Amino acid sequence: MHADHSHAAEPSIACIAQAAGPEARYGEIAFADQRAALEGLPPGLRQRAEELRAEHRHAGQRAEHPVVRSHPITGAPSLFVNPAFTTRILNLPQAESDRLLARLFAAATAPPVTWRHGWEAGDLLLWDNRAVLHTGSPATALHRTRIEGDRPLGLRAMEMPWVVAG
Repeated sequence: MHADHSHAAEPSIACIAQAAGPEARYGEIAFADQRAALEGLPPGLRQRAEELRAEHRHAGQRAEHPVVRSHPITGAPSLFVNPAFTTRILNLPQAESDRLLARLFAAATAPPVTWRHGWEAGDLLLWDNRAVLHTGSPATALHRTRIEGDRPLGLRAMEMPWVVAG
């Protein structure tokens, strides 16, 4: 599961996907609510996560983002790590980072916060990339549009939006 372009300084805001025609096979897509994932964390782990930043990498791109981000419109906090692109927690020894990420990834993709959708011709889905992870879809007949980016802001740390890692 992943959030689109979390390896960029300004990840995608949202994605729209539509199943094109009746002749194609579309497969399935899954979504995971990262607000619910954060709410399900034990209080101590949640507090720690709110103070951390993580590295996201893919295809030579690298960005650093808060582990818990604040939605720029609603202010709602959500977990902002994903198994596809989040590679480590900054300022922690590698072994500790790996253990913490394993716990966060498990929470981020747990069945209680996950919903699966079997594509059918004509389906149109829109999701908020700032609060939802999704799986890729094996469908080749999907039309996709990404709405590009904003810089994730954390809850606790003083943010410096003019600083870009990479």
